Amino acid sequence: DIAVIPILLMISFFSMTDDGALLFTIGKTILAAIVLLALLYFSGRYLLEPFLRYVSSTKSDELFVASVLLLAMGSAYLAFYFGFSFSLGAFIAGMMISETKFKHQVEADLIPFRNILLGVFFITVGMQINFKVIYEYAWIILLILPLIMGLKYIVIYTLVRFEDNKRVAFKSALSLIQVGEFSLAILELARSQNLIDTTYSQVLIITIVISMILTPIILKNLSKAAAKLIPEDVMMIQNSHNFSCDMENHVIVLGYGKFGQAIVEELKVFGQNYVILEHNIMFYQAGKARNEPIVFGNAAQRHILNSINITKASAVIVAVNNPDALHLICEAVNDLTHNSKTIVTVTNNEEKESLNGLHLKHIIVETTQIARAVVDEVMYCRLS
Repeated sequence: DIAVIPILLMISFFSMTDDGALLFTIGKTILAAIVLLALLYFSGRYLLEPFLRYVSSTKSDELFVASVLLLAMGSAYLAFYFGFSFSLGAFIAGMMISETKFKHQVEADLIPFRNILLGVFFITVGMQINFKVIYEYAWIILLILPLIMGLKYIVIYTLVRFEDNKRVAFKSALSLIQVGEFSLAILELARSQNLIDTTYSQVLIITIVISMILTPIILKNLSKAAAKLIPEDVMMIQNSHNFSCDMENHVIVLGYGKFGQAIVEELKVFGQNYVILEHNIMFYQAGKARNEPIVFGNAAQRHILNSINITKASAVIVAVNNPDALHLICEAVNDLTHNSKTIVTVTNNEEKESLNGLHLKHIIVETTQIARAVVDEVMYCRLS
């Protein structure tokens, strides 16, 4: 989002038609940009929140919505007054409002406007597509699409890999390889300023739309693709943090997210020996910092489960909220223990049914348990 500001500024630079000296024109435009950004920054930092607080105190929903629209249109006009696009001013106004404590109320109030305008925007984009261009330039589109998506994948994978493991980097990069919808707005601005040929604009719009169409397909199969294509990083640390290879009658907790951490705290209350297996490097490091008996590894891999003596454990608690990963883990545990002592939590009955055939005797449905607890509280309220 931050990159949008210099991109919009560059469009303004490239679309200048002033016949004066180039350096003078660029200098004047840069000065105008600095003044505009300074005005919007100080207004947003020192005036915006008091203004919205005053408007909110009137208890008028209509006045609040009108004020927000006034801010967006006023900021857009101010940008236009200084020689820039309306989009730049409106974008900065949105950034400023998102930094106030009223951002959630603004978002809720503007949902109807957002949905209508977003629909109009995409309908407009669709109406601009020329199918003759698709036919004539299909080979260029098929060449550009994998190049753009491949380049984005490489950049995102490299950045994420500095902080996390291969699987997380793979899934993050694959989730974000589509071209963002704001590029359509930028292309339209560039085309309206005669910075890009109409045919090239068509080719790029079609490429962007195809990348966006592919996104839900990629996301739907992301976990399965990661499980098959990217093995877990080898980072097992078996004997660290009080974990003994000869441990017996211990509880194995698969996953150290929020649910896994809550389980561990309850096990501590009862003085139960336990071992944690976690494949997310951030959660692993959190457990390591707390001096927990934690091992890094993928719970779906049988040799890692054997390394923490799963066959001698008194119970195995699967604290994973990913349905695809949950099924793979239960299959691996079933091969070693026949799931006779595996405890699994699922969010609904559909997930429970998907685990049929894995000999699971202890499945807890979260919605059922929560509903039961709520009704119990209702009974206590009636008694009191």
